[in-house]
Order: sequence, then C-alpha cells, then structure tokens
Amino acid sequence: SSGINAEWPLRPGEFACNVIKKDPNLQNGYNAMGFSQGGQFLRALAQMCPSPPMKQLVSIGGQHQGVYGFPHCPGSWFICKEVEKLLDMGAYTDFVQNRLVQAQYWHDPLNEDKYRQHSKF
Repeated sequence: SSGINAEWPLRPGEFACNVIKKDPNLQNGYNAMGFSQGGQFLRALAQMCPSPPMKQLVSIGGQHQGVYGFPHCPGSWFICKEVEKLLDMGAYTDFVQNRLVQAQYWHDPLNEDKYRQHSKF
C-alpha cells in the first residue's frame, strides 16, 4: 500500500482474508509478522478475519497506539508546526479520515475522546 489511500487496511484486508480462507494449508491457523504499517495491516486482518485464526502476530515498529507529532520532520520547524496544527484541526474529520490513512492513526493525547470517537482505525 502506498500509505495514502484511506481504504487501507480495509480493501486489502478483505482480499487477504479471502485468499487465506481458500488456502488449505492455512485452515488450522497461521502465524504472521509485520513491520510498521504491515504490523497494523496484520492486526486489522486478525480483527476482521478471525477464521482461520491468526495464532501469533509479531508486530515490529507498528503504531498501534497511534502517532502524535512529527519526529524528524524533513521540513523547517515552522512548516512542521503548521502541518501539526492542520492535523490537530482536521485529522478526525470524515473528509480527512476517508482520504489519508495516516490520519487514521493520528492520536492526539489531548483529545482522547475525539480520537476514540472519530478515528477509523
């Protein structure tokens, strides 16, 4: 996934679930390992596709509790702060949630209720 399409992880998850269900070698379950967004994709797969069961999931570097801020932002300090302000204002709107997958794991610790109510992931 490019990381931009907000239908991730749903559309690829449905595809992967169908492939796994049809594979006779996986009918008794399987183990999975994912890195970064791959770990998040696999967690979504385990949640949306319980059969056959994912026996173990190893996720390395996944942002399961979300992210907040831009560590090592490649732009100037001013630009990074302005982007953070825009995310603070709009990350939880349907418009942004439906178009930018990164907004789905934007986790503002100062607005926990908003995160839980509006984050699609």
